[in-house]
Amino acid sequence: CGRQGVFYQNLADGPPTIDLDANDSTGATGADFKGNFAGNGAIVPAADTDTLITDNGNTISSGVIKLTTRPDGKSETLLLDTALAASRGISVASDGNGGFSLSGAASLADYQAVIATLQYANALAFPTSTDRVIAVTVNDGVSDSNTAVSRLSYLQGLDETVYKYLYLSDPGQGMD
Repeated sequence: CGRQGVFYQNLADGPPTIDLDANDSTGATGADFKGNFAGNGAIVPAADTDTLITDNGNTISSGVIKLTTRPDGKSETLLLDTALAASRGISVASDGNGGFSLSGAASLADYQAVIATLQYANALAFPTSTDRVIAVTVNDGVSDSNTAVSRLSYLQGLDETVYKYLYLSDPGQGMD
């Protein structure tokens, strides 16, 4: 009919969301994860296997994982499955402060799988008992997600009473 028209639509790209424990099985609510840590290099999870990322698109382009409380300095480490990340086209770089920068366009499922491998370790025998807070965000190329928090509390050893008996024999001759 020879008519032409122009159609405009204002499309808003909402930010992605991340949840480090989608079913709240660790006792954390909202987007967060709750766990415990110990010393002597014990490796503990800092995200749940049901980590969930949602967005109105299909890809995530980057992520940031920061250990925001680090009272024991270089004795504390975050771990991530870098082989899995590489196999899914995600580059992992240290931020120099115990955290990571993730980059590379990959699917939501790929970023979920990599972030679900997040772990924490403290090499000290008696670490500072302050809660460790790990902040995680992702970006879809346009917007940053919410900040999901992994909070790890110090799991002290069980107190155990040990009874010690002191026996004296032949006073003045020492102790048995």
